[in-house]
Amino acid sequence: MLSHALHKLLSLAVAFCAVACGTMAQAHAESAIGYRVGTFGFGLDYNQRLSDTAILRLGYNLYVMSRDEASDGVSYDAKLKITAASLLVDLHHIGSPWRVTMGLSQSGPHVEASGNATGTVTFNGQTYNASDLGRIDVSIKPRNAVAPYLGIGYGQAVGTMDRFTFLADLGVLYVGSPKSKIVAECGSATAGSECDQLMADIRAEAAAREHDWKNLKWWPVLSIGFAMRL
Repeated sequence: MLSHALHKLLSLAVAFCAVACGTMAQAHAESAIGYRVGTFGFGLDYNQRLSDTAILRLGYNLYVMSRDEASDGVSYDAKLKITAASLLVDLHHIGSPWRVTMGLSQSGPHVEASGNATGTVTFNGQTYNASDLGRIDVSIKPRNAVAPYLGIGYGQAVGTMDRFTFLADLGVLYVGSPKSKIVAECGSATAGSECDQLMADIRAEAAAREHDWKNLKWWPVLSIGFAMRL
């Protein structure tokens, strides 16, 4: 009698373990981690299956590049930086590796540069000597802090039997036309009305650059990578 009860209890435990382990395996098959590299830097994302035709993607991209640059009589220490979180949805037909991706992302790309004049510098058509200027700081960044994304892609992070899946994406972010900001100090020999005129010319130069870049509203996104199912 006791052995029969123990056998029954053991059978129930085995059945419960089978159901629980099967449920956990199924849950794990519904998610994946993606690794990508492309025009938006290095990316890491978490992919969660929402349905047979939709996958939610939470991602983060990072890229930093620093270099010394000489331009228009100024020697700069420049930095290009991309830091962007994103919330995207992949939509696809059942069984198809092709997909359409849409969602929102931080605009990301911006340039910061600081330097000093090494020769003559022209602002708003007016030429200044290096001694007329102190430190010069330049900032260029997208107008939109958050940008809508639309693209197409190949490869499903989840929903396939493969542990690893190749991923490719091609799309665009609407970041808005760039905003330009130039901040400079007047040199020790430049004071009063001359300094005021220099600051006015710098503001006019920044506005002119924004006008020249007004049609640069889209940031291309091209990336490749792979996903690993959890």
